[in-house]
Amino acid sequence: MALTQVGLQPTYESGQLPTIQQKTIYYGKYKDRTPYLSPAGKLTTSGDSAVLCMQTPKRPESPEIIKRFRNTVRPDAGKTRIFYGKAYDPHLKLAASMTHGITTQPAVNAKQLVNPQPNTLFHQRRLDKKEDLYSSHQRAPLGVSHDQSIGLPRGLDPVNFTFGIRTEKDGCAGELVSPNKSYAQVMEEGEQGRDLYRVTHFDFKEGEQKTRRYESPNFNRSSQFGLPTPHENDGRHVRCTLKWVHDAKSESATPIVSKRVDEFRERTQPQLGKVHDPIKDTLNVSQDHTFGIMLKPDEYSVGDLLHGRVPDQYLRGKDRMRGIVAAMRQHLKKANYHNFPDLMSAFRYYDTDGSGKIDISKLRSACIQFHLPTESELLEQLMDYCDANRDGLIDYVEFANFLNWKDKMPSDLLESRFNLAPPRIKRVSDRVNYGDESDAYGLTNPSIFSAKGIYEKDFLMPRTKDEIRRIFTDIGIETDYDSFDKMYSLAASRHPQRHVSVESFRNVLDEFQAEQLQKAKIVY
Repeated sequence: MALTQVGLQPTYESGQLPTIQQKTIYYGKYKDRTPYLSPAGKLTTSGDSAVLCMQTPKRPESPEIIKRFRNTVRPDAGKTRIFYGKAYDPHLKLAASMTHGITTQPAVNAKQLVNPQPNTLFHQRRLDKKEDLYSSHQRAPLGVSHDQSIGLPRGLDPVNFTFGIRTEKDGCAGELVSPNKSYAQVMEEGEQGRDLYRVTHFDFKEGEQKTRRYESPNFNRSSQFGLPTPHENDGRHVRCTLKWVHDAKSESATPIVSKRVDEFRERTQPQLGKVHDPIKDTLNVSQDHTFGIMLKPDEYSVGDLLHGRVPDQYLRGKDRMRGIVAAMRQHLKKANYHNFPDLMSAFRYYDTDGSGKIDISKLRSACIQFHLPTESELLEQLMDYCDANRDGLIDYVEFANFLNWKDKMPSDLLESRFNLAPPRIKRVSDRVNYGDESDAYGLTNPSIFSAKGIYEKDFLMPRTKDEIRRIFTDIGIETDYDSFDKMYSLAASRHPQRHVSVESFRNVLDEFQAEQLQKAKIVY
C-alpha cells in the first residue's frame, strides 16, 4: 500500500486487498477493562472515503454469443430488439439504410403556398389572356348573366325556348300513395303481370314453390315425400314434447303430503285468507276474540285534544251528545254508501214492516248489523235529533236530511259581474270579477296562445264581420262569400245580442267542416 502526496489517499496495487488493522478505532482513548471479550460488530477497514464505497467495480464484458441472446431477451434502453438468429446478418445493415420508392423533390413548399409571391405585371396579363375564354371572367351588365348565345345554335332564343317534351299531369302524389280503391282492387291489380316478375326479378311469395320447367312425364310438381302427419296449428303437441313424462304425470297425480308436515305448515307458515296464529294449539279461543281490557272512556275526547281545550271547555252534556250523534251519522253515511245504491233503498231496508216509518227498535237492529253502539240513551238522543215533527218516528224526509251524503255546498263564493263592462285598464285595487279572468285550470294549464300574448278575452270579445274574415283568412282558412255569410249568420243567431267572437265562429266552422267530411264519407 502506498500513499499519494496530494490527498494522502491509500492506493492499492492490482490484485491486492487492503490490510486489516488489528487495533480498534478507539485505541488510546479508552482503557479496555475486559480484553478477553471481543467487541461487538464487524471489523472493517478504516481510511476509505464515501466515493470509493459508492463506486461499483467494472464487470467484465460478456462474450458476443451471450450478448446476442441478451439483446433478444432484455435489450438495453434505446436499443432495438433483434432476434438472435439473425443478429449478424449482413442484410440488416443494408435494411437500416434502405428506402423504397423514388426520391422526389417537392415543386412547391409550404412557405410558397401560405405566403405566395405577388405576380408581376407581365405574368398577370398573361394569366388574364388565358382565362378570358371562360364565361365567369367575361363582364356582363349588373344583374344580368353573361351572353350565353355563344354556345347555343344560331337563331335560338335563350329566353323563351325550352328543351324537352311537355308532360301532361294526370294525377297527384296522393293518388299514387293512397289510391281511391278498395283493398281487393289493389290486390287484384298487384297480381296482374306478376308472372313476368317471377322470371326477371325472381319475385316469389312466402312459401311459393319455384317453377323449374321440368318436362319429364314422371315428374309431378305437387308430389311430396313421406306420409302425412296429423298436426294441430295451436301447438298442443309441441307443448307435450317439451315436457318430460315424469313432470306431466306428477302434475296430474294427487300430491301426497304427510299429516304431520301439513299440520306443521299450517302452524308455522301463514295461510291465504287466515291470520297467522303461532300459538293456535296452546290457546283455544274463538276466532273473533279480541285480547285486552275494555277501558272506560275518559272525560275528554280526541277533538278536545286536537283543539287543545282546557278542562272547563270539554264537550259535556249537549255538546258531547252532538259529537256522538255526528259520529253515528258519519258511520251510517258510509254504511249506506257502500251497501245501497240510493237513500230510498236504504230506507226500505230499515223499514222492515213497510209502514213508511222507522222506530227505535228498527234503528237498534240496523246499528247492531253495522257494528254501531246500541245504548238506549244514545239511540234516544239520535231519535230526538232526527225527529223533526216530534212524533217518535223517522219518516223518509227526516231520514234523507239526516243521512244525505251531499251536504249543502258553500254559497259565499265571489260571483262574476257580467252586467258590468270590464274597464280597459284595470286598477290594482279593483277586486271585481267581470267574467274575463281565467279560472284555476287556465292558470295551471295555460294554452299555447298565452305565449303569444293572446288570452281568453281576445277569443271571446265581439268582432265585426270584416274583422272575423280577415283573421281566419290570415291563418290560411279560405272560404267563399256565400259559405262565410252562412256561417257568420249561424254564429250570430246563437247569441242573444247577435255578437260574434272568434271562439263562436270557430265552433261553427268546425261543425261545418265535420258536416262536409260526413257527406264525403257517405259518397265514398
